[in-house]
Amino acid sequence: MGHAAFSELAQRLHQQGMEKVVLIGAADEVDVCAEIATLGEWVVNLNGKLQLLDIAPLCAGAAAIVGNDTGTAHFASIADRPLLVLCGPTDPRRVKPIGPRVVAIQAVLPCISCYAKTCSNPDTHACMKMITPEWLAAQLPNFIAGDLRAGQDLPGSLRSF
Repeated sequence: MGHAAFSELAQRLHQQGMEKVVLIGAADEVDVCAEIATLGEWVVNLNGKLQLLDIAPLCAGAAAIVGNDTGTAHFASIADRPLLVLCGPTDPRRVKPIGPRVVAIQAVLPCISCYAKTCSNPDTHACMKMITPEWLAAQLPNFIAGDLRAGQDLPGSLRSF
């Protein structure tokens, strides 16, 4: 999911009553996180302010965690909070962090898990575009409640792992 989509997701979650949205990003995401943080005081931008070992204790207080399939997600999984990992060109069976409350989401397309650096799909990055902020915001309460689990075919031509 791109930065515009994460920005929209943050707005939707706040509109649904989430008091705070905390941003954790890599060094190459400083500008993206700063842009999302302009949405309001309810966005806490911790990009560049954490060490890797700070991630799990920070996430321990989260209602839920949503992120791409990065190393940060693996550190977040230690917190044992609901963690939704968004996968596109990577295989969720290989990259999904370990943990009982971790679910990976991937679009159902012939080109998924391609690991290509350059997308060859005519609808560039369709695998990530199909996981929309609208879908995520609608599903997050179900996920927090434990109703969205691994091994499900989901609305929007998505699958959970």
